[in-house]
Amino acid sequence: MIRAMGRESGGFTLVEMLIALTLMGLILTTLFSGLFGTSRMWSRSEAQAEENDAARIGFALLRRLLSETVPILRLDGREPALLFQGDKDTLRWVAPLPSHAGGTGLYWVSLNLKVMALGNSDLVLTYIPLRPEAPPSAAAFESDTESVVISDNVVRMEIAYYGATEEDLPSRWHDNWSAVNHMPEAVRITLARPTGETAWPPLVVPLRVPAQRSQVQWTIVAPQTPA
Repeated sequence: MIRAMGRESGGFTLVEMLIALTLMGLILTTLFSGLFGTSRMWSRSEAQAEENDAARIGFALLRRLLSETVPILRLDGREPALLFQGDKDTLRWVAPLPSHAGGTGLYWVSLNLKVMALGNSDLVLTYIPLRPEAPPSAAAFESDTESVVISDNVVRMEIAYYGATEEDLPSRWHDNWSAVNHMPEAVRITLARPTGETAWPPLVVPLRVPAQRSQVQWTIVAPQTPA
């Protein structure tokens, strides 16, 4: 008897093996792509969370130092100088540093943007011990200073000051603080960040100052400077 010769049951042809391997490769590629994408998203989320936590700590320090501003008038034989200087992109004031930062006594504090090596700008808080012989100017921060980065990658900063620059004027927001005998009532700091990054809401800090229009509390007498 003659029987037809055919493929034994349970076997696979070469074509079927190639198709199976191709399908398996596609499935594995899809799985690994999904896992890789998830891993990248998780890493970005962790990095963003760490950045947010660091910024919150920095802003908490900034809020504390501003709220504890000490109004001081410096006398050196010339025009009295209020130890509070503010314009739209730089702020200098006097405050006590937290004890965990190594602070004892009063410090002369400066807040401004600092351009870094790659062209990005960081919001930096710089401080030095307050000394009568050190004038309230940028030169006082040229050496022997310590600094803390409040927030990195900041495109622009705008500072505004709420109060009355003269006794007979109503309180309002100003781009700079020009009064020489009293402090502002509050400070507002607005930061602009690159497109696509988390935007911080404006930081508004009331200053803890005397009720009588923020008048100066303390006076320090410095060595007289030649006119």
